[in-house]
Amino acid sequence: MNKLLEPDHRRAIRRSIIEPLAMAAVIIVLVISGVVALRNFRELQQTRLRVSHSNHVLAGLRLVEAAVMDAESGQRGFLITGDEAYLEPFDDAVRRVRASLNSFASLIQDNATQRAAVPELRSLVEERLAEREHEGLAAAQQTVASATGKRTMDRIHAKAQSIREVEYQLLMTRENAAALSYHSGISTSILSTLTGLLLVGGVLYLLEHNRRKAERSALDLRTTRERLQLALDAAEMGSWNI
Repeated sequence: MNKLLEPDHRRAIRRSIIEPLAMAAVIIVLVISGVVALRNFRELQQTRLRVSHSNHVLAGLRLVEAAVMDAESGQRGFLITGDEAYLEPFDDAVRRVRASLNSFASLIQDNATQRAAVPELRSLVEERLAEREHEGLAAAQQTVASATGKRTMDRIHAKAQSIREVEYQLLMTRENAAALSYHSGISTSILSTLTGLLLVGGVLYLLEHNRRKAERSALDLRTTRERLQLALDAAEMGSWNI
């Protein structure tokens, strides 16, 4: 009897070892999947924030250019007509130019290349605005006639365009990184989900398989005991378990 029960005993020992290991493997995979998913989410969030920041930089540059053009329009209206009614929108545009320049400078503090371009842009803008503020009507009209103002505006537009091109390149890089992070997150989530499902399915199959084996072993043992008891009864013998 002892020899017959040894395989069942060994199987019970294996079950007691394999089942906890399988459950531990499932838990480990789920934890790793959660950590990877959290990391991908954080990377995606950071890249999206950087994309949003680049868009804000480009919007800030457009505000600077729009304010400069408004100042240019008011200045030209005054120089052409001599009507001081143009001075109020000009002065308002000058305030907006300087405010938008300060705001733009704060936006690009994280980028050394863009940060280095701001002082030159600011210098060109101030040079253009000074033609009205400090030289007077006659001198300003002479500046317009000599096309000095146009050349200054061309330099302003060229500098703004160079800043824009750098930011566009940076924006493309950040958008590509965001797209890569997004697709990587989806792939990792799908893979980890499938792996978890396979492991959970395997553990459930193992548990069900072991349950059925245990039921069969219990039935075999009960049948053996019943046959032994019948044999003992027929032989009018007894048995003791110690």
